[in-house]
Amino acid sequence: MIKKLIGISIGAGLLLISQTSVLAVNKCQNSLSGNLSNNICNLITSKLHTFSLSNTGVVTHAVIKNANTGGNILNNNTVSAGTINSGDGSAVVDSLAALNTASLTLAQTDATNDHTGENSLTGASSNNTVNITSSKTAVVNVSNDGTVTHNVSVVVNSGGNSSSNNTITGGIRTGNVSSTTTIQTLMNNTTIMITQ
Repeated sequence: MIKKLIGISIGAGLLLISQTSVLAVNKCQNSLSGNLSNNICNLITSKLHTFSLSNTGVVTHAVIKNANTGGNILNNNTVSAGTINSGDGSAVVDSLAALNTASLTLAQTDATNDHTGENSLTGASSNNTVNITSSKTAVVNVSNDGTVTHNVSVVVNSGGNSSSNNTITGGIRTGNVSSTTTIQTLMNNTTIMITQ
């Protein structure tokens, strides 16, 4: 007789967030200016993206596993030709907890390469200037607070066998016992990708 118990306990939290900020294209251009003219085009842009992510979680795993092939009794026999084979006992516990796992993507780019400047068809001996100032700021606040508790109890038994008061008996043969416990915790894991 073979007894094998497998326990799996999983608690997971996953958050995927994507934020894209796109502004209209602004073009600063000096065009069709007159002769001997002075022309200045100034373009100032500013992008500010503020994002706050807050995670709070509690995961508690309680796992109890028992594998018992013992407690066999072969008593008070005159002739017992057989043998009690208790077999092997095995208990396997896998406890996995994932808490406060997030992926955040912030994009502060424009598909047309943001802002452009151009001097086109300007007058003879004219002075034409294009000034472009661009500012991009990303502020990301991440707060993770998590508690994971694994309570695992495993009992494997092939003993407690009794063979007594027999005249002729084959006896009791116990099997092997084994116990494997795996505990994994992934907590407060945040991936942030910012493109500017």
